[in-house]
Amino acid sequence: MQEADVWCNGNLISNHKGGYLPFTVDITNYIKKDKVNEILVKVDNRNNSSIPPGKELKDLDFNYYGGIYRNAYLITTNDLYITDAVHADIPNSGGVLIHFDEVSISSAKGFVKIHLQNDSDQEKKVKIAVVFNSNDGIKETFTSDKIVIKSNSSVSIVQPVIINTPKLWSPEIPNLYLAIPRFFS
Repeated sequence: MQEADVWCNGNLISNHKGGYLPFTVDITNYIKKDKVNEILVKVDNRNNSSIPPGKELKDLDFNYYGGIYRNAYLITTNDLYITDAVHADIPNSGGVLIHFDEVSISSAKGFVKIHLQNDSDQEKKVKIAVVFNSNDGIKETFTSDKIVIKSNSSVSIVQPVIINTPKLWSPEIPNLYLAIPRFFS
């Protein structure tokens, strides 16, 4: 909760303070290919007034619980992948951003922005597709033109979206859409 050190194969890679926000750590350069690798997360729940909420544990009106108490994932990627929004650390980008500017009974207009990273030594030509699935099984698919991503670089692709007669959300009828982003050559 308070502070976490992340180690890989004996190397301290990251120190994260605070338990309220997610964090990611890229261990790519520390992995030994075709060998057993050790990932260690050391958590520290001692008093530290520099970490919010900035009070000693005895002065709080709630408990901090030590240890890892949220999900932890090991994510592997190919050379071309959709970035993690937290790790990309790009304002209003990184990962997948879905935004609708105009919403009415007749249509919902907006965009999907997908941040792709190409870690290979070759440029890649890709299209993105975003499928919106409604609660009642209706699918709407939006596909971009082909985009070139240079080697060892990233790009944000913006795909306009218009959903005609959308299933609007309300407390009485909590309609939801599941958005599934993909990219392909």
